[in-house]
Amino acid sequence: MSWPKVALGELVQPISKWNPSSDAPDEYLSYIDIASVDQERKQVVGPQRVLGAEAPSRARQLVEQGDVLVSTVRPNLNAVAFVGSEHQGATASTGFSVLRAWPNKLDGRFLYHWSKHPRFVEMLTKRATGQSYPAVSDKIIKETEIPLPPLEEQKRIAAILDKADELRRLRRRAIDRLDTFGMACFKEMFGDPLDAPTSDLQLTIEPLDESIHFIDYRGKTPPKSEQGIPLITAKNVKQGYINREPREFIETDQYDSWMTRGFPQFGNILFTTEAPLGNVAQLLTEEKLVIGQRLLTLQPDQTVLDSKYVLYFLRSKGFRKRMILNSSGSTVRGIKSRLLKKIDIAYPSIELQRTFSARVSQAECLLNQAHVQSVLAESLFSSLQQRAFRGEL
Repeated sequence: MSWPKVALGELVQPISKWNPSSDAPDEYLSYIDIASVDQERKQVVGPQRVLGAEAPSRARQLVEQGDVLVSTVRPNLNAVAFVGSEHQGATASTGFSVLRAWPNKLDGRFLYHWSKHPRFVEMLTKRATGQSYPAVSDKIIKETEIPLPPLEEQKRIAAILDKADELRRLRRRAIDRLDTFGMACFKEMFGDPLDAPTSDLQLTIEPLDESIHFIDYRGKTPPKSEQGIPLITAKNVKQGYINREPREFIETDQYDSWMTRGFPQFGNILFTTEAPLGNVAQLLTEEKLVIGQRLLTLQPDQTVLDSKYVLYFLRSKGFRKRMILNSSGSTVRGIKSRLLKKIDIAYPSIELQRTFSARVSQAECLLNQAHVQSVLAESLFSSLQQRAFRGEL
């Protein structure tokens, strides 16, 4: 079915702006910046509470329930979110294009699902400018076109996608519940090793690079192909696991010539240095892989460090506090390899680490099964999403 394509600018309302530092210097406001949006879940998860007088210069846009936030920075990462009732009246960064649908023309949930569609992401990515910091303008976003069925059809399609999206969220919640077991076990045995270790715990404290070998392929972008050796980038590394979607490859005959800095091995830890900062996951496969953009591969010395212990240590509060302090960037934060390597790791005896690893292994088996179910739910949603905007639902 063919629907007319209409520029978003013709379907959305103007947004009210203000200057909190002069308009309400003594009042607190809820501020949504780029870091407040979970790129995977497409939700506002961590707005800041700031005093008007201390509000960032980018805090300008007043948002309402039903708005769709689209990050203008690094559009390929698709940092978008639907504004729920809990964020009514919040202030969004000018790093977002705030899309507020005219209710007689465009359904807000239909717009939200379109903002997540690969075709929308592709349109923005192609028009982004800036080599090291690609971005688009609010004007460019509103110039993009959306397939526009009648309003009642929009609502029907949005309801179907909402149900499939909820299935994805349920799968993710199951993963989150299982994931908390590992961290709870870590805290019970070790506390927060850098700042509040459990009593009587004997720890060695040293910079990460004393007992961990770092392989750094950042700054290199391999030529991609339709098939071959799987390519893993920061887009694939989630907190605690690796999602193979989106699937990318390089030519098989280029593997050895490309991987000149070192080869990833089973059990190694992958660490995202930017967009997002600090996601960690363990490689649990023997297959050949190419490690790409914004990723470091960490290879612990197995005589003193258990990889599972390292995985959870890198998620501890003490480490993450130091990681943030050593990071930089006003909109998208990142950390340089040389600074990361010098952050301390605190670890107990290898025997105690291995005891911990054994305790969490069963939960991680269930966690891996939950990830498989999650991938199936993601595939279902992706299929429905593609069909929806082709008029095939």
